[in-house]
Amino acid sequence: MAEGAEPVLVGSPGGESASTGARLSVDVVREAVFEAARKTMPNVAIGELDAFSEKFVEALRRSGDVSE
Repeated sequence: MAEGAEPVLVGSPGGESASTGARLSVDVVREAVFEAARKTMPNVAIGELDAFSEKFVEALRRSGDVSE
């Protein structure tokens, strides 16, 4: 942020994330994250990629951005 600049808040004042109301399922997000990670980090073990995608999905689940 430039000196003296005002921060930009994303989302609503109530702490909810900004969204259009459409939620992706956990399974769809998990697969997409796994595939993207596999393409960008091809030398990482499958188990590590799986753990990474699970942590990412869990963060989205806690924020309410994915549905079961």
